[in-house]
Amino acid sequence: MVEVYPLELRLVHNANKRDIHPISISRAATIGQLKARGCAKFGIDPSKVKLINYYLEIRNGVLDDESKTIEEARVSDKQRILFEEEGVGPAPPVSFASASSSSASSSFSSASSSYSSSYSSASRYPYSSSSQYGRPGASSSYPYSSSTVYDRYRKETIKGLTGLTNLGNTCFMNAALQCLSNSVALRDYFLRGDHLRDLNRENVLGMKGRVAEEFAALVKQLWAGTHSVVAPRSFKMTLGDFAPQFSGFAQHDSQELLSFLLDGLHEDLNRVRAKPYVEALEADDSRSDEEWADISWQQHLKRNRSVIVDLFQGQFKSTIVCPDCEHVSITFDPFMYLSLPLQDTVSSLVTVFLVWDDKYPPTKFVLRLKKNASVREAREALAKLAGLNPAFIVFGSVRNHDLVKSFMDRETVADLLATNVFAYHIPELPDVPFMERVIIPVVHLMKKPKSLMAQATTECIAYPSMLNFSRARTTKRMIIDKMWPRVKTFLKLEFAESIEYSPKLFSLVFVETKTHKEMLRVDCAMDDHVEFPSNSNLCHLALEWNYKEWLRIGNASRAMSCNADPSVEGIKNEKESVTLLDCFNAFTAPEILGEDDMVYCRKCKEHKQSSKKFDIWKFPEYLVVHLKRFSYSRYRRDKLSTFVDFPLEALDLSQYEMCGDSGPAIFDLYAVSNHFGGLGGGHYTAYAFNDTTSKWYNFEDSSVTSADKGRVVTGSGYVLFYHRRGGAGTARDGGASELPGGTGQSAAPNEAASSTSGAPAPAPVPAPAPASSTSSAPASSTTSSACAEAEEHEEEQEEY
Repeated sequence: MVEVYPLELRLVHNANKRDIHPISISRAATIGQLKARGCAKFGIDPSKVKLINYYLEIRNGVLDDESKTIEEARVSDKQRILFEEEGVGPAPPVSFASASSSSASSSFSSASSSYSSSYSSASRYPYSSSSQYGRPGASSSYPYSSSTVYDRYRKETIKGLTGLTNLGNTCFMNAALQCLSNSVALRDYFLRGDHLRDLNRENVLGMKGRVAEEFAALVKQLWAGTHSVVAPRSFKMTLGDFAPQFSGFAQHDSQELLSFLLDGLHEDLNRVRAKPYVEALEADDSRSDEEWADISWQQHLKRNRSVIVDLFQGQFKSTIVCPDCEHVSITFDPFMYLSLPLQDTVSSLVTVFLVWDDKYPPTKFVLRLKKNASVREAREALAKLAGLNPAFIVFGSVRNHDLVKSFMDRETVADLLATNVFAYHIPELPDVPFMERVIIPVVHLMKKPKSLMAQATTECIAYPSMLNFSRARTTKRMIIDKMWPRVKTFLKLEFAESIEYSPKLFSLVFVETKTHKEMLRVDCAMDDHVEFPSNSNLCHLALEWNYKEWLRIGNASRAMSCNADPSVEGIKNEKESVTLLDCFNAFTAPEILGEDDMVYCRKCKEHKQSSKKFDIWKFPEYLVVHLKRFSYSRYRRDKLSTFVDFPLEALDLSQYEMCGDSGPAIFDLYAVSNHFGGLGGGHYTAYAFNDTTSKWYNFEDSSVTSADKGRVVTGSGYVLFYHRRGGAGTARDGGASELPGGTGQSAAPNEAASSTSGAPAPAPVPAPAPASSTSSAPASSTTSSACAEAEEHEEEQEEY
C-alpha cells in the first residue's frame, strides 16, 4: 500500500542547525524508523542520538518512545526534528521534565517572579494571546509532542497557582479551564483518580474517555505545585479531534467551550453503560409538582449518572401556555448552567423624530425601552407621550434624508438603535375604502447641475414625510395643500410667510425607491386626478426642487430643525448597572415566544406563539451562571457592556428555588471568567478563589497574580461560578474537600447497566416516590445520595 500524502519532515543535526535535510516519511512509521533514517543520512551512531521536537527552533520535547508512530507522537507536516548527538555542539540548555512530575510545595511565586503574561510573551512564543493578532495560518493541528511541562518553568509554587500557555488565541479555553479546575469537589474527584473507574469508552455520545483523561491529566499538572506554567497542547488537540470548531486558532466563546466540555466530561464519565429508551413526561393534574419533579428526575437518572450530574445539574420547571386554547404544558427538565439575559434588565434610550400629520416641524422624543422590546412596544410608548393612537403611527429608518425602510412590529429595539428613527402620524382617511388607500413616502430632491469640479448629482435636502391618499380621488391640488405647510418650514424666514406655491419652485415626480430614477411625472392641472403608479409600494413621491429657486428661498438648517418634547429633558444616557438578582428576575419572567420560536400545541394541533415561563425547581451544588452579553439581531450584532453587580459571598437564591427541601439556597462565588473587548476581538481572563490560601488570584494565560477581593466584580464578568453552602468542597463554609461517601459514591458499571437495561414498556407512569425523597435530589446533592434514590425507586423505574 502506498501512502498518497506522506509527511515531509526537516531533519537538522546539532553540529549545524542551519543545514536542513528534508525527507518524506509515512505517518505510520515509528520514531525508531525515523531515527534510523536520520542517523543514516547524517552518518552518526543511533545509540548516541536523541530526537528532539524542534518546532520553530524551540526545544519542545524528547521523542524517546521509539515504538510510537510519528502520528501518535504528534509530529506534523514540515516539522523540524533535531538529531542531538552527544559530544557535538553546545550542551543543551535544559533537560526535559517528565509530564508526570508530581512533587508538591507550599511556597507561592510572586507576581514579579511569575512567568510573564501572554501579552508580553510574543518574543518567546510564536503566537500572541490577543485575538486580533498572531493567528497561525499554516496548520490547524499542533506540531508539538504530547509533553506539556518544561524544566524552564519548573518552580515550586502553591498548588493551583499554575498558568496556562496561550497556544494562539486560546485565552478563551484557558479561562474556562482555570475556573473549572477550581471547582473543589470536581478537582478532588480527578486528583483522587475516581474518574478511572467511571470512564465510559463505549458511550456513543461520549469521546471514548479521552477528553476526561486529558482533563484529569491537566488538573493534576495544575495542582501539582511543581511548575509555574504548563501548556495544554495535548488537551486542546484531543478537544479538536472531537469538536472541529475548536481545532484551529480562531477565537471562540469561553461559555461555548465550557458547555461542550461539561457535556463531554459527563458522557465520558457516565456510569450508565446501556441507556434505556425513556419517554418525555408532561405533568398533569393527577400528581403534585413535587411528585412530577421527582419522577422526571428519576427518568433523567436512568440515562445520565456522572459526577457532572451530581455536581452541576439542576432542574427547571418549564410552563408553556397556548394563547388560544389556554392549554398548559408543564415539564421538569435538567439544566447544566443558566444563561441569564441582560437585555430584559437594562433599558435603551431610543431617539425618535415624530412627523405629525398637522404640526410642523417634527418633534424629537426620547423613549426608554427594554432592550428586547419590539417596535410595537416602541409605537405604544411614543403614542402615550404624544397623545396619539398607536394604530396610526408608522416607524421608519431615515438615511441621508431619505426613507429607506419601514419597521415591522416584530422587529426589536436593537434594530431601531442601528439607524435614525422617524415616526409618522398617518390618521385614517374617512369614507375611503381600505383597498383604495395609498400611503406613500414623500422626499425632497434637488438636482445639482454639472460643474467644472463635479458631475451632476441628485440629493435629498430635507426630512422625508409619509402621507396617505385616496387612489381614486386625489388631485394635484390635494397633494400640494398637504405638503405646502411643511415646505414653508424649510424656507428662509423672509419668504416663509409671504410666498405662495408656484410650479417653478418644484415639480411632482414619482421616483424609484432606492435609485430615485423617474417613473412618472405629474404634469396635470391642479384640479386634475393624479394617477398613482400601480406598484406604489416601490416608489416615492418626490418634490423635485428647482436648483436656483432653492438657493434663493431655501434654508438647509431650517429643513433639518425640530422641536423637543419634554421627555428629552432629564433623560440622560447614563451607564446603567443591574444586580444579578435583576437578571434572575428577567430569566424567570414570562415571555411571549417570537414567530421563529413557535411551539406545537397538542390541543390545537398547530404551532402557536405561546407564552413561556422558566422556574428553577432545584439548584445544583455548583451553579454556573452565563451572562448573555452578546446580542444579535437582523441588522446588528453587539456586546452589552452593562455592569452586573454580583456578590462574592452569600448570594441568596432561595426565593427562586421552588423545591425548598434542601434548605436555603445560599451561594458563594469561587471563579469568574471575564471577557474584555468587543465582538471583533477580545481577551479572556479568570479570577479564582484558591481554597489552600483562601485568597483570590487573577489568571491571565501563563501569568498568575494575587488579586484584591474588591477587584473581582467588574463590568467584564461573563461566566460566574458559584458553590452552594453546605455542599462538598469549599474552604469558606467548612465543607468537606471530597464528595461524601468517598470512593463508594459511584454505582459500579455493571450494576448501573443492569439497573437500567431492558426495554421499558410505554406503560402509565408509576406511583411517585414520597415527596421527602426530593430533599436529596441529585441535581444538587452528592453522588451517593443520587444512587441511593435510584436504588430506592429501582422497581418503580422498571415499570416505565
